[in-house]
Amino acid sequence: MYLCYVFWMVKKFSESGAREKIVTFKLPSKDRDKLKDFPGMMNQTIRCRLIRVELENGEKEILCTSLINQKKYPYEDFAGLYHCR
Repeated sequence: MYLCYVFWMVKKFSESGAREKIVTFKLPSKDRDKLKDFPGMMNQTIRCRLIRVELENGEKEILCTSLINQKKYPYEDFAGLYHCR
């Protein structure tokens, strides 16, 4: 069920035509115990940034990153970073 929610959110972003968006995902209850070692993350949500990147062949990719500071990590940097992964 959770994967359907994430897929729907990414699909909606993809269809929007926007080049980037910050979204919040709620961590599924089955995975919440994984946060016990990270006290600062006990709010059970994950903020991330969806970014649409057009590749050299014209294909579009949707990236999901925890780098949500848009001033420190500008949109324009992600196409180059994608190739370095």
